Amino acid sequence: MRKAAVNTPISVAHRVKSARMFSGLSRKSFSEKAGLSIATLRSWEEPGDGRRGITSKGAARFIKALNKLDVFCSSDWILRGEGTGPRLLTPSPLAFSEEPALWSEEESVLRDLQSFKQNNPDPILLLVADSAMAPIYLKGEYVGGSKKVGVGIEGMVGCDCIIETAAGIFVRRLGQRIADDTYVLIALNREAEDISCHARVLSAAEVVWRRSRRRIRNGTR
Repeated sequence: MRKAAVNTPISVAHRVKSARMFSGLSRKSFSEKAGLSIATLRSWEEPGDGRRGITSKGAARFIKALNKLDVFCSSDWILRGEGTGPRLLTPSPLAFSEEPALWSEEESVLRDLQSFKQNNPDPILLLVADSAMAPIYLKGEYVGGSKKVGVGIEGMVGCDCIIETAAGIFVRRLGQRIADDTYVLIALNREAEDISCHARVLSAAEVVWRRSRRRIRNGTR
């Protein structure tokens, strides 16, 4: 998540866009599925030129729209960077279908991954391979984001990111830059082998999308 102190109109708009992208949908698809106009979404994601940005009332509408798409997020996070950022809603155990799936689990995952790739710029997807970021990010989940390099990386300090280093690609919280392209990388799991380390970061992508391997039956809550 972004730092609570970052509350410029641009950072608020970035949080709106991040929450929308967490659903894995383009602005057009989100508009159609959530019942918000494209013009409204654009005014929230791109303030300026006569667009005032999101208001408290607008944030409440946006949160309801996210909930329709199985994404939870607090209005405090949208408006002030405080509270809970985008997370998948936790379904009831009854939400998982006992009936035969119309397509296999592997096909379902591939469909969602392909949708994310098509609807997001410079996409990067990763299967979480360790427990260093538990309990927020669990081993076996898929995560996605839009890759940034060079000076674009520093703008994600304080965020949970897909990090690419010479040693590999993994999810960590991006800490402060300490020299050139070298950053502090933080694991949230206090039992992790390396809670904090530093490494040269080749690219980073804020996590804005997640996909577990279990498919929820459509229409079930």
